[in-house]
Amino acid sequence: MATINQERLTRISKLISPLIDRKIIIEEVDNIEGDRRNAIVYTSPDGECDVKITSELANDLDDDELIWIITHETAHIEHGDAKRNKELVDNYAELLREKAETIDNMLKEGGGGLIKRMLVQIGFLSAGVAGSFIAIKHDQREREKKADSRAAEILKRLGGNSSAPSTALDKLRESGTHYGGFISALVSAHPDTEERKRLLQNSDNKKG
Repeated sequence: MATINQERLTRISKLISPLIDRKIIIEEVDNIEGDRRNAIVYTSPDGECDVKITSELANDLDDDELIWIITHETAHIEHGDAKRNKELVDNYAELLREKAETIDNMLKEGGGGLIKRMLVQIGFLSAGVAGSFIAIKHDQREREKKADSRAAEILKRLGGNSSAPSTALDKLRESGTHYGGFISALVSAHPDTEERKRLLQNSDNKKG
C-alpha cells in the first residue's frame, strides 16, 4: 500500500474535518479499480468519511487542489447522493413495471395476442429504460455540480486559492479524465469539464 503522502493527507484531513462536522480518514492507495489517477469516498457505519486517493493523483496536486478534490468527494456524503441515486433507480424501475403492466392489461382487453403484447412490451421497456438512464445521469451531473460548489466553499473558508478547482480539473483532463461532447452530455455521470470550470468561476465572481 502506498504511503508517500500519508503525513500530508493526515494534515489535510485535520483541516477539513471540523468544516464538515465529521471525521475524515484519507488513505493513499496505488489504484482504484485499476485507475491510478482517481479518488473515491465511502461512509462508515459511524458516519466517518473514508476517502481513498491514488498516489499518482495526489502527487500531481498541490494542497489546495487536493483539498478541493477531497471535499468534492465528501460533499457527496454530506448531500446523501448515494442514497438519492438508489432511490431514483428504484423509483424508475417501479414506475416502468407499473406502466408495463397497465399497457399489457390494455392490450389484453383489446384482444391483443401474446406476440403483439411481447413486442409492444419490448419496445416500451427499451424506450423506458433508455429514458430513465438518461434522466438518472442528468440528476447525477447536477449533483456533481453541487459537490463542486460545496468543495469550493470549503476551500474558500480555509483561505485556499480560488483557482485550485479549475487547475485540478485541468490536471484530471490531462490524465484522460475529461467529460464533453453530445453523447457524454447525455450518458455521463459528470458534467462537461469546461462547464464545471465556468460554473465555478461564475460562482466565485458572484461571491467575490
